[in-house]
Amino acid sequence: MARGARRAGMAGCWGMLLGLLAFFAAGGAWAQDALVVDSDKASVQATYASGQPVDFKLKSEPGEKIWLLLQAEATGATRLARPSDAYAQANGGFLFPFSFEDGSLADNADELFYVESASSAQINLVGQDLTGLGRATVSVMKGEPSSTFGLDPVQTVTLVEGPPLDEEVASGLQEALDSTVALYRRAGGALAVRFPDGRVWAGASGVADLETGEPVEVDDRFRIGSITKTFTGTVVLQLAQEGVLSLDDTVEKWLPGRLDHGDRITIRQLMYHTGGIDNYWHLGNDLYMEFLEDRTTELTHNQVLEETNKMGLVAEPGTEFYYSNGGPVIEAMIVEAATGEAMETQVTNRIFKVLDMSRSVFPSAETMPAPHVQGYFDFDQSGVLMDNATEDITFVNPSCGWASGAVVTSVTDLLTWGKALVDGDLLDEEYQRERLTMVDAAPGFKSGLHIFDDHGFLGHKGDFFGFQATVQRYEGYTFAAIVNTQYVEGVDPPDPQGNVAHLTFIAALPVLGLEVPQGAVLETASRRREAAFPADPKWLAGGLNEYVF
Repeated sequence: MARGARRAGMAGCWGMLLGLLAFFAAGGAWAQDALVVDSDKASVQATYASGQPVDFKLKSEPGEKIWLLLQAEATGATRLARPSDAYAQANGGFLFPFSFEDGSLADNADELFYVESASSAQINLVGQDLTGLGRATVSVMKGEPSSTFGLDPVQTVTLVEGPPLDEEVASGLQEALDSTVALYRRAGGALAVRFPDGRVWAGASGVADLETGEPVEVDDRFRIGSITKTFTGTVVLQLAQEGVLSLDDTVEKWLPGRLDHGDRITIRQLMYHTGGIDNYWHLGNDLYMEFLEDRTTELTHNQVLEETNKMGLVAEPGTEFYYSNGGPVIEAMIVEAATGEAMETQVTNRIFKVLDMSRSVFPSAETMPAPHVQGYFDFDQSGVLMDNATEDITFVNPSCGWASGAVVTSVTDLLTWGKALVDGDLLDEEYQRERLTMVDAAPGFKSGLHIFDDHGFLGHKGDFFGFQATVQRYEGYTFAAIVNTQYVEGVDPPDPQGNVAHLTFIAALPVLGLEVPQGAVLETASRRREAAFPADPKWLAGGLNEYVF
């Protein structure tokens, strides 16, 4: 089925939303990062970029009346949100466009409006253009007002207009993305950057579907492979924080008799990749080779444990770092034993819904929700991707990766997750400190609890059939990048540079005036330039010439 046909089924649900988010053009665009207005915070201040929309997200409780008042100090204009402005959303929330004309609010400035939610939902208030508004205040009020509107605000959000956008930086980021996709002959990819001041740039490049030639868009979904481990780790840390389990519990406590040496392996060791268990999922492994024969086959958790037991320990538990996809699978089995709920449900409720990651799913079947890109792998080693049943490997049963690699998301949702992951938005200080306590794994490379410090890059990379991804924090910037091709013969760099999404992130660093850390990339660029097409990318000029991308 063509990608356009797969997308058609979502048109009714997403059409209006996509129209309001059209500033995310395929060629890259600036956006203001969404401001989350929490009910337990009395006041918040945020800087918005001149000429760009602002997106508020407010969580309401069932039956609660929420009043929202916008006041512009420069013009004295006032406007309250009202249900008749709303567009129904698939997630049960509403969009309220604020309209401005000549610096004033367009209409109904003297009316009082409220939102009464039927269920707990996100309410998104989208400003079309706040240019020239200067400083403005949004007051959030709850309850039944009198005829004179005698309610005190429970929150006040102050908006301060920031500096104009730097289009040279925006075009440089797009060029870095375009060049990397071309250099490594990826079908397409997407890149998003969150600046220290909260502004966000997102861009897309190449094609989503080789059959139709349809371009990649920033709201398209990709598989992100091993970045899934960061979601699994967060759920485990939350359960430890809640006292449901301890990081120092043994596997045997929760899965008695199921994992050999489970009485000597702790949850913490699994999360550090120091549990000593082998990797059930790698090239040449019987389980892997059998799966390649039929990629729709469901791989059970018992099969993973059986394969892990058959391979035995690679090291004494707690003594050596050995990256293994088996650890997060075992952790997820413990989560299910401790909560009585599926891991997919835990991740969805604890992370996706809380962070409003509406384009993210933890799938249990090989299909992907639209809109999504196709995933490719150069199986015939021709150096050219083909849109055929052999090299289009989009539809793979995610059970092969499950809690180690199943998550599907968009580049903008992944960027949202990158901030929450590093800032500890879903953990208290103690358990975020646990997550970021590092152990040495290799020269320049340290492991936290399902997060890595790679030469100063803090985050995680991921590979899955037909896809590569990375999410990183570096020098105050957060980056997310995904490509929809996993391997092309003759142009792919050697490990550990094999993840081209990660190289896209690295290519963006000089655009932002950031140095590439010594050792983060290893090989000279000469062979890469020989393979490049249609031309040597501009971002290889200057100080990056000693590196390969």
